[in-house]
Amino acid sequence: MNKALISGYYGFNNLGDEAILETMIRSISRMDEKVELTVLTASPETTKADLGIETVHRSKLLSVIKAVMDTDILISGGGSLLQDTTSKRSIHYYLAIIIFGLIFRKPIMLYSHGIGPVSKPSNRRIMKWVLSRVDAITVRESNSKIDLINMGIAPDKIHVTADPVVDMEKIEMALGRDILKKAFDRNIDDKPLVGISMRTKDFQTEADRQKLKKLIQSLTPSYNIVMIPFHLKEDLDICVWAKSDTVAVIDKEHTAGEIMSVVENLDALIGVRLHSLIFAAVAEVPLIGISYDPKIDYFLETLGLEAIGKIKDFEPNQIKDALDAIIADRDIAVQYLSEHVHELRMKFKTNELILGNLLQRGKMHG
Repeated sequence: MNKALISGYYGFNNLGDEAILETMIRSISRMDEKVELTVLTASPETTKADLGIETVHRSKLLSVIKAVMDTDILISGGGSLLQDTTSKRSIHYYLAIIIFGLIFRKPIMLYSHGIGPVSKPSNRRIMKWVLSRVDAITVRESNSKIDLINMGIAPDKIHVTADPVVDMEKIEMALGRDILKKAFDRNIDDKPLVGISMRTKDFQTEADRQKLKKLIQSLTPSYNIVMIPFHLKEDLDICVWAKSDTVAVIDKEHTAGEIMSVVENLDALIGVRLHSLIFAAVAEVPLIGISYDPKIDYFLETLGLEAIGKIKDFEPNQIKDALDAIIADRDIAVQYLSEHVHELRMKFKTNELILGNLLQRGKMHG
């Protein structure tokens, strides 16, 4: 039996990261259905029940070390794990897991990482030392590769693929339709349906919230609006604040698949959260991205798109005009997304080729 251990930001009910994990598991099982998968997660029982795989609590050091010792291959990813902007400690946590893998001489793959921003010089130095010693690195866009090369990591070790969620399967639309009916509790077939995904942390001042209110008020005469929190714990507050007779909220905990089904029912999506935009792209739903981090701009570039502005200075009227334009030419926008997502899916398959070779090595060393 070949064993693989996956390390990432799992078990926190962040829909993007949970979708990454689901897609990774499906991809790995497609390559080798006999591989025995274990995941480091903050919610071992929930992750095990949802995905049917072995789990280890990510915060129990001795259990984590034992899991690394027992595995045949260590997979770190995907997502924005190695950055020091939103958290000063997480970069050290994920690098420590990789260092345990190096100590126990395990094949190690960084899987569809989004690198950075890593601004602290000492963090860039330790990343160079650690990542120069892993077996393979795949990143989800070319900017991450450039940053790693600038840190001093050999270019031939780094492969540009795509975010795992681009390989997510579409879900039966009726599931999302039922969730939307409960959220609205009224007919929503009278106007186009637009989803909005925002982060509470971007709307801490009354001035910021009033600008969001202005955006929503400009949209409600022409569109049905549903607020979709992609990280329930962090995003629900601003979604509930925006709720009204004309604005609905998905305020219950849902799986990534259920929210994918919700997104499939939309006519368009306005998003700040990265994976709200990726879900929309996969569902072939026209999207408008607002940037809070370079990773938003990088992903939109892979679709041949640009962010409509930064979250701190977005213009409500500009967003409404852009939404009106893509709704008017929706078929063209859908076709454009379909072509670009197909290209990203082809790039994503590079992960399977690289990981397949490492799994073979793992078998030989197991």
